Amino acid sequence: MAEFSNHTPPKYITIKDRSDDQQDEAEQELQTALESKAKYIIIEPHLVGELTVRWIKVGNFFHKVSVVSGVIALAVMYTKSDKLFIYLPFATTSILSAGLYALSSNDPCCKYQVEISMKNIEKLPLHNLSSSSPVILVRRDDTRRKWLQNIVAVTSGGLSLWRLYHWFYNL
Repeated sequence: MAEFSNHTPPKYITIKDRSDDQQDEAEQELQTALESKAKYIIIEPHLVGELTVRWIKVGNFFHKVSVVSGVIALAVMYTKSDKLFIYLPFATTSILSAGLYALSSNDPCCKYQVEISMKNIEKLPLHNLSSSSPVILVRRDDTRRKWLQNIVAVTSGGLSLWRLYHWFYNL
């Protein structure tokens, strides 16, 4: 593993392939690498890489569900404001998905995405690896992504509750 200090995040960290009985050590090394805030993390062990990719995909799924369902709820509210039974479930889904995403936001893995750009991958020192298909993670700023998700979720949820309140009040 590459050496790094607490002050300046390293450009990349490589987690080397180990035997199956050292899987816990590789996972601990990954956790340390994630906390170091390295720009790139290269994961050689197949199982560790696969589990990390799955975890990132789950976070991406919750983010996308939150944004898409919130936008659908807002669009239905705007076009058919009397159809509470249509937009209320979408707004609820948006709020719940944003909440689930927020619960995982303390995990340092949520700051990383799987790198798919060959232009960026070619710049990394992959020639020393023993694995032919490592997982490469890139650290990305997710501030805008979180703002978008939270604004859409809170707006759709808040407007739905406001309309639900008026619907009950006018009965």
